[in-house]
Amino acid sequence: MRAIGEREELQDQLLQAQKMESIGTLAGGIAHDFNNLLNLILGYASAIERDAGNPVKLSESIDVIKDTVKRGASLVQQLLSMVRKTDIVFEQVELNVLLEKLLPLLHETFPKTIDISLELAAGLPPVMANTNQLNQVMLNLCVNARDAMSGGGKLILATGKVTGTELRGRFQDALENEYLCSRR
Repeated sequence: MRAIGEREELQDQLLQAQKMESIGTLAGGIAHDFNNLLNLILGYASAIERDAGNPVKLSESIDVIKDTVKRGASLVQQLLSMVRKTDIVFEQVELNVLLEKLLPLLHETFPKTIDISLELAAGLPPVMANTNQLNQVMLNLCVNARDAMSGGGKLILATGKVTGTELRGRFQDALENEYLCSRR
């Protein structure tokens, strides 16, 4: 009985340690994402100071700051939805538009040694997704790519279509005839 009690206690401790590790990973990811957003806001705030006499650049900087604050708010909303286990809202998302909006953020925050470009397929249909999560996934992929190119390089964000037949070779559950893809 004593051995069973000790084993159950060790299992409880292991489960608690795993929970704490998951929370730590989540907190680290959120801190990283917020740091990116804050750096972007700071960069554009500096641009406002520098370009105060140029109304066009001033307006562009203010727009980027507003969009970044909205992304920060949506990140908080994501976190709250995970904690509260609320439903995630899916809507039609234009993948090309999402990447076009992400490009200025990348240009402003990534080192100038990394050349960033878009290769967007025309006429792509919208996808049903959570905009905040999809944006966060794309940003995280780009940050990972940036971190892998410490000496500089080329980051190409490309979209296109792939057939279900092509995907079924790797993913047997790919039931649709056509899928959108984005690659870096």
